[in-house]
Amino acid sequence: MFCPQCGTVLSPNVATCGMCGAGVAEAVPMAERVRDASRDALAAFRMFAGDPVGGLAGACATLGPKKSLSVGLAFGVAGAFAVALGVSLGAGGLLWLGGMSGLGGFIKISLAAVVPFASLLGVTVAIRSFSHGSGELGEAAFIAGASLLPLAVAALASGLLGIGNFEVIALLYTFALSTAFLMLFAGLTHVIQLSSRGATLALPAMVLLTAWLSKVIYAALSNL
Repeated sequence: MFCPQCGTVLSPNVATCGMCGAGVAEAVPMAERVRDASRDALAAFRMFAGDPVGGLAGACATLGPKKSLSVGLAFGVAGAFAVALGVSLGAGGLLWLGGMSGLGGFIKISLAAVVPFASLLGVTVAIRSFSHGSGELGEAAFIAGASLLPLAVAALASGLLGIGNFEVIALLYTFALSTAFLMLFAGLTHVIQLSSRGATLALPAMVLLTAWLSKVIYAALSNL
């Protein structure tokens, strides 16, 4: 263990460096970080699963800024995985014809599914800064990750049901899209603390900007 300020070799579990006096934070193993983030994400999901709109702000407040960031990122990754799995199950033959089958294809779809989350996160941060709203990056990540979960669940369910259940899939996506919009509105009003009028104006702007930014990112990735 080394001091991050002067590089002096330190004994385990020391709080400050004896050479320069700098505070020392013990590094947390990555596996432990992932485990803690997953546990916090599951606990937060349980808090708002029964009431996605009304329970969103309470779950975010319980976590605090730092944990909200890790949980929001966990939601984004889990959502991308669910979308990739749903697409792979529902369009397996088309993916095989397009050279997107197997583990490599699944990874590419998962990375593509992360783009909307990253775009929505960036737009949420921009809206918060522009409107001088409350919260930090962690709250913005939580709002973005949580509000996209209904669509991720709909994508996974669609893959499991198959294209033959088109009517049911359409109903699922209608419900998921409506829930996602309501959760975004709740995040704007109860987490970022915008007025109802401000959130009403900000919500369609967020949707349009997220779609546009995602399109720009996809276009840039396709040229690589």
